[in-house]
Amino acid sequence: MKVPSASTQTPSVSDDINPPFNIPKHLRKAAGSKNPEALPTFIQTHSITLSDLDDTTYDGRGALHMAAWTGAIENVTLLLDMGVDINIIATRTHNYGKSPIFFAATRSRTDVMNLLLDRNANVRIVNNKGQSVYSIAASHFASSMVDRILQLEKAQQIQNGLDADSLDGWADYRKSHSDGCVYGDLDLRFLGRPLADDDVVKDFVVNPTTKKSRKGNFARNNPHLNDWRQPKTEQDDKKRLPPKPDFITGEEIDKLEELWYQVRMGLLDSDSWGIFSTLLSIVQLFDGKKMNSSWALDCAQRLKLEAIMSSIEQESNQESEVRTDISSILSEASVFCGNGDRYAVLVKRILTKAGEISDEVGCTSLTKYETIQIERFWTGAEIALNSERYNEMFVCLIKIVILLDTKTGPWMFDLSIRLQTFFESSDASVDYVKRELEMLCDSYDNRQSTLLRKLLSKSIDQHVIPVKRLPQKNANKKNKHNHSLPVHYTSTIKLLQSTPNTLLSWDVLMSDCSASPYVSSSNYLSLPSRPVFVDSLEDLEFLQSKLHGVAVRSDSGVDLTLDRFVAFDTEWYTSSSSTELATIQFSILEEEGIPSSYVVDLICADDTSHHLMTCDLLRWLFVESDINLIGFAYKHDLHLLSTYIGQQITSSSPKYLDLQLLAAHQMMGEEDISSLPGLKSSCDHFLRFSSVAEKTWRGYSLSKKEQCSEWDRRPLTPSQLEYAGLDAAVLLVLLSDIVRAK
Repeated sequence: MKVPSASTQTPSVSDDINPPFNIPKHLRKAAGSKNPEALPTFIQTHSITLSDLDDTTYDGRGALHMAAWTGAIENVTLLLDMGVDINIIATRTHNYGKSPIFFAATRSRTDVMNLLLDRNANVRIVNNKGQSVYSIAASHFASSMVDRILQLEKAQQIQNGLDADSLDGWADYRKSHSDGCVYGDLDLRFLGRPLADDDVVKDFVVNPTTKKSRKGNFARNNPHLNDWRQPKTEQDDKKRLPPKPDFITGEEIDKLEELWYQVRMGLLDSDSWGIFSTLLSIVQLFDGKKMNSSWALDCAQRLKLEAIMSSIEQESNQESEVRTDISSILSEASVFCGNGDRYAVLVKRILTKAGEISDEVGCTSLTKYETIQIERFWTGAEIALNSERYNEMFVCLIKIVILLDTKTGPWMFDLSIRLQTFFESSDASVDYVKRELEMLCDSYDNRQSTLLRKLLSKSIDQHVIPVKRLPQKNANKKNKHNHSLPVHYTSTIKLLQSTPNTLLSWDVLMSDCSASPYVSSSNYLSLPSRPVFVDSLEDLEFLQSKLHGVAVRSDSGVDLTLDRFVAFDTEWYTSSSSTELATIQFSILEEEGIPSSYVVDLICADDTSHHLMTCDLLRWLFVESDINLIGFAYKHDLHLLSTYIGQQITSSSPKYLDLQLLAAHQMMGEEDISSLPGLKSSCDHFLRFSSVAEKTWRGYSLSKKEQCSEWDRRPLTPSQLEYAGLDAAVLLVLLSDIVRAK
């Protein structure tokens, strides 16, 4: 490309009026344009070559950088197809070392990120700030994107003949071109300095940012450079608008629910004008908030949900022989939109979008408004369950399925976990409630009812593992081969059978209520002593000494005894769209022959020392040590722990025992089960059918009252601590009973 050079002659008047056309500047502007015709037209008009597109001499950035920055996906595709270097490095002072994928990550351009990753963009780069693609993505994208980047890091290392976990072969521009400024989202692997007292570390990212904290972050962290941009004038300040409100209020959400109910009534009554006028009110409410989110698409999703629910209600109304065509009603409603004002145009867009939304194709994640809707549906389901109104409960659950079914992500597993948690936290008969819901599902012939029916018939694990039903003709015989156990499970059981004196009985968890005043009923299992809440360095050191004692016992002697096992469980909570650990609890057998429980606080954002020591302890226990660990459906727990400590934990190690599999294997010979049991149902079974069962054990159960409580709030209540500690301690007793039964 020929860039007009400055003339050595005195410029004429015409030259001053018509300065030379700045091709590099306008090329970058065209590359960042959302108009798909702008860049191809510019390239053809000005005979732009490949070297021109790769050129970064003008302002340190190339055409692909700008296209990735603005999210112009068509332009990114065009440039890559033309052969532009996908890993071209920016050379600006505060952007040195950034390839195009950095620009896409910084602006949360999901579609551009996926395209660049599909084209194998190099993710083994550290820019001059100390950030990697992974460390930026960790605070800008969902976990699925972050996991994909980590996998690509390893794959690219292997492609280059390097060890997957080594840092060899990385391009670290922080070392060579650091600008000396302070930033967030730093990659801990390339920090290059000791951690400071005020540093926050999460998933190997130092000082992760949020959308809110990123505003003005550079100026706050680097006050000595506050004049690096031109100061705003008084006139600029006058032009500034007040900040836009974050989201709708609780009162407005209640108003919206009333309006959506009116929409569904309009669908059932074939009232197209009522539907239009109600949607007009919804649009006015949303548009008045001036929100930046895609609220119109949210409304289209909700309209489709109400349309499906209306169809289901029509099917359930056996008295009515007339079936309304919902799609025709929506088409009639769109007629009232005409060519009216802005609100009418928005209503028409919602009606059109609702008709375009497919059951198979949707957005990847829930919006904030959809998340609020789902939580309201869960609340409605809980109220209906407690009052035994199963038809209303079915409607609430179907709404959740309908909404999630518009998403492309793997929502079935997460919903099945939530559903099992929902049932186990209730005092109702789970089997009876499931039967009622399954009958309702079977009475409808639609996709969503089929999905709910499938969810009800499955139990939860990281991967749902079906257990074969016993053949009906041999139901009176025990079938020991329906579900084979891993080899190390069988060998461990045999070794424990040789030391029966160390096994526990259920009596140890049947203390008087006075010993455990936080148990609501004397018919529930309880801890023999209060659990230790580990929320300080001293408590961590004490727990560490206890766990090391188990390790010492494991290394000495030949016989395998119960005091060489550590039982573990976790409690977690949902924050926006991610799942975070709140506590991890352990239980070990003391010399007195009773289990002691320790509940470790994993929410210590202000105490870096506590966090680092906790990570070291968990890394030693789950990765480095040979201690026998027992859990219940622990794959989800280990996945969350891997994220917490920043290191992969292999669940296939022979030191792990999943009591869910052991309990299911034993229960198949005594009950007709169709899926893996939950912890509560497993305990109930062995309390009834234990080989040494006593009459006094009948009626005892494991309480799940605190399962859905707010685990991210501090301080935890005594009842929560009792619940968490008991969920770990009960595993030692359950293992003992399984060993005796074998």
